[in-house]
Amino acid sequence: MAHLDATPDRIAAAARRVMARCDELARVTATPGSVERVYLSPEHARVNRLVAEWMRELGMRSRQDAAGNQLGRLDRIAGDALVPDEPALVLGSHLDTVLDAGRFDGIVGVLMALEVARLLRAPLGDDRYGVRLPFALEVIAFSDEEGTRFGKALLGSSAVAGIWRDDWWALKDAEGTTLRQAFLEFGLDPARIGEAARRPEQLVGYLEAHIEQGPELDRRGEPLAVVSSIAAARRFQLVVEGEARHAGGTPYDMRRDALLGASEAALAVERICASEHHIIGTVGQLEAFPGAVNVVPGEAHFSLDLRGEFDGERDRVWDRIAREFDGIMGRRHLRWRAREVHSAPAVMCAPLLQDVVREGIVSALPGVSDDPATLFSPAGHDGMSIGAVTDVGMLFLRKPRRDQPPPGRVGLGRGRGTRHPCARRVRPLPRRRPRLRPPPLSSRRLLPNARPHGSRQHPAATRMDSVRTPSSGLPGVLHRRCACGVRLRHRGRPSLSEVSRAGRVVRARRHRPVRAGRPDRQSGGEARPFGRRLGAAQWAGRRAGVIVFQILGVVLGVAAVVYLVFALVRPEKF
Repeated sequence: MAHLDATPDRIAAAARRVMARCDELARVTATPGSVERVYLSPEHARVNRLVAEWMRELGMRSRQDAAGNQLGRLDRIAGDALVPDEPALVLGSHLDTVLDAGRFDGIVGVLMALEVARLLRAPLGDDRYGVRLPFALEVIAFSDEEGTRFGKALLGSSAVAGIWRDDWWALKDAEGTTLRQAFLEFGLDPARIGEAARRPEQLVGYLEAHIEQGPELDRRGEPLAVVSSIAAARRFQLVVEGEARHAGGTPYDMRRDALLGASEAALAVERICASEHHIIGTVGQLEAFPGAVNVVPGEAHFSLDLRGEFDGERDRVWDRIAREFDGIMGRRHLRWRAREVHSAPAVMCAPLLQDVVREGIVSALPGVSDDPATLFSPAGHDGMSIGAVTDVGMLFLRKPRRDQPPPGRVGLGRGRGTRHPCARRVRPLPRRRPRLRPPPLSSRRLLPNARPHGSRQHPAATRMDSVRTPSSGLPGVLHRRCACGVRLRHRGRPSLSEVSRAGRVVRARRHRPVRAGRPDRQSGGEARPFGRRLGAAQWAGRRAGVIVFQILGVVLGVAAVVYLVFALVRPEKF
């Protein structure tokens, strides 16, 4: 602590500054009302300028590297001079976000690193600052950890680690813009991406503070934790192929429904991963083609994000999932294939840096965290890439409750959710209504031709109230009303509109009306008879129609016979 000017007042001021700047950065968003900043966007440029200004305010040399990361550096002081090109201890995190993100995810790690630099810096005159440490101090605000725009995570830190791949230039965002084109529009030169890479001899180590993004610290009632490792991750895009056929004309035994196969596969992922230790599998995307309401889906696309504490365990579970997929698709006569789009090995935090973080927690919270929790991180972080060139250490902060989605809100990203634009169209599922019970036998009045009703019929279908309403054509039209209030028509069945108004689904008996009739909307409310009780004119019309069709049938039959006889007698005419 000899090098750290950390009085309680300065630490409190630093904490207030971090919180205020988190709010300030949260206002730099592509979507008002939520936090959204993606790679190589105007919002990315704005936050880089803000962070660069805060770095220069501390006396740091600030620059934007060839991948769009924002860097600040305090050189080591030796005597009365700055020593350039010394190996550096790097602090940092990322400034990009997922869609509808929390205001602390990544950002708090960058701002905490700036406050550590503020406490460690030492003036050298002429507005120059450095650090009196055996190494230099750097702060890096990584540009793309989430992979929201182009689907590939850790782009910024991959460039710093020197593991950039040329095939990434062909990645496209949702609007069809390639990564190469986005670089050019942002003002970066794709040909210079190699200049962002750092060599192992240039770095002492990498430390990152990050929100836990899980409930473990909150459950334990502890504010801080040491991170032991960052989970191994693999991501797949999977395709299930079946056969698209008409929904109405295809019986179930002939269907090859790709969507049902993909859905069963998603459930298998949940079942398998839940039975494993520290393995997390997530199906976050599912799309059916051709996507018509009356067509059996012939193809389904879905994603799989698989994470584990160790590479071997993660790969073993993927093999188990693949075997399960084989069985599912075989039973359903489907085909499936998988394309791996991301793979990152597990990164073990360096034991020395774990001890450093642990001692820092104990010294900062004496009596509160004598034995700090040690957790592994299921979420990915920039340290996964940086671990290829230097040692990595991480500090977890308990997730603030105000950064969690409150009830009634939808969080699409990691962090505090805001109300989703479609949330107003989401309604909770109603509770299942209790089964209706028939009224006591003493209260039932059976109609003359009523039969005992079964369990799948309306419980009160035999109890009716007869109400005669005047009608212009008949002395009265009989309407029946069930005990539950549903008006019965059409041979004792309730109309759909009546069932909807009643708010319940009923199954009514098919009672035959005593005097049947129903309003005819086309005749202005006239009663249109149905059933057996028809008037004389209606019966006469029906009989005449039957006679006409009988005569027509006889004529056609005679004509067919004559035609066949003539064909046999005079075949030369045909």
